[in-house]
Amino acid sequence: VVALSPADYADWEANQTEGAEVPEDELAAAGMEAFRTQCSQCHLISGEGGRLNVADLEAWLRDPPGEKPMAPDQSRGMPNLNLTEEQIDALVAYLETLE
Repeated sequence: VVALSPADYADWEANQTEGAEVPEDELAAAGMEAFRTQCSQCHLISGEGGRLNVADLEAWLRDPPGEKPMAPDQSRGMPNLNLTEEQIDALVAYLETLE
């Protein structure tokens, strides 16, 4: 739980209703579109970004079950979407704009 002052909460709430900025970089913009079409069915981007471990992220995007085995009984798991290297590069570029 994070307690915010009323003013900070109002700022946070207003920020939640703003649409995401489309990255100017062509690769990152392609990643944003890939996120919208491939990832947003299960994943949501919210809050402040953090530092990405690009190597781990790329490995996970290449073979999600190999990096973190699926466990449906624990409501955990991501299927392998068979992303191309170009899609992985674009997704990483997009996610890096969120930092």
